[in-house]
Amino acid sequence: MRVYVDTETCGLHGPVVLLQYAFGDRSIQLHEVWKEPVGDTLELLTELCQHDVIGFNLAFDWFHINQLYNCLSLLDKSNPPNIKQYAAIESEARNGLCLKPRGCLDLMLHAYK
Repeated sequence: MRVYVDTETCGLHGPVVLLQYAFGDRSIQLHEVWKEPVGDTLELLTELCQHDVIGFNLAFDWFHINQLYNCLSLLDKSNPPNIKQYAAIESEARNGLCLKPRGCLDLMLHAYK
């Protein structure tokens, strides 16, 4: 199944604040990272990897998804993330996992062809 993904971040280098996604032809869902328990966000990110991911400028979005996953994996799973804790562990999280979707299509790169 295809999943359409977009992230909203705080500037170019800041953390993800909103994940927008849609599985197949289902309606678009919004996931507010800083209001949801860390465990729920990690489950969602893991679920995205089980599908073919489609997005515009996916290289940018997927970098931030990886950064988000690795930072959140070091935090308490039962509560929403705390920005001070997130900032404190961000450099440590750089050595984390590389999430890989089943397949992907970056619409921006495809349009450049």
